Amino acid sequence: MMMMNDWKLLTISEQAQYIDRAKYLIERGYALGDIFEVAAAIYTREAKPKMKIKSIKKIGIRPLYDISVADAHHYILDNGAVTHNTGIYYSANQIFIIGRQQNKDGDELVGYNFIINIEKSRYVREKTKVPLTVSFEGGISRWSGLIDIALESGHVIKPKAGWYQKVDGETGAVLEKNYRLKDTDSAEFWNPILRSKSFNDYIEKTYRVAFGPMTAAAAIADDQQEGSDND
Repeated sequence: MMMMNDWKLLTISEQAQYIDRAKYLIERGYALGDIFEVAAAIYTREAKPKMKIKSIKKIGIRPLYDISVADAHHYILDNGAVTHNTGIYYSANQIFIIGRQQNKDGDELVGYNFIINIEKSRYVREKTKVPLTVSFEGGISRWSGLIDIALESGHVIKPKAGWYQKVDGETGAVLEKNYRLKDTDSAEFWNPILRSKSFNDYIEKTYRVAFGPMTAAAAIADDQQEGSDND
């Protein structure tokens, strides 16, 4: 349990965080004693020196259980242990978290800009952010997010605010024509970039999930298999 002397040692910011966590538990119907126990555990973990691992003992394979309660993301057991439902997360092949922002033309709402955050995936590099533009008039833009990728790869530059120029991916020469953002939303602008080998190489390097053997033994086995196939 946190004592008053401990409370005085916290900064104003730490005290505010401590109170916010208590409010979170109160809103979800936890008993006051449970709230103090959880908050004190959080304080002890964050404000006190962390314990160091002295040794790790191998105990073999043991069953793992995921304790779940309907309509409760986490809860407190009778023995005081705090549990957290993680079974769905571990068993999922894909977890995407989608954010949304308004897309306006002046004061008029014309659609939304979505950001798909790849939290977990077997096919896309995790923590990747995939932008997607959807307008009321035209639906999903096929060129969604390409301007940000091309700026990162160096195939497009911003010579000044509100203007864009293309860069030859093979020679590095800046092309003369300037474009407004709305004028980049066309096949004329993007097709030459999409056909560029350097742009495709950048996309593969940045977004492709790693593949191939992960251990030396697996690599040797692959080499041996490949040799037998050639024979």
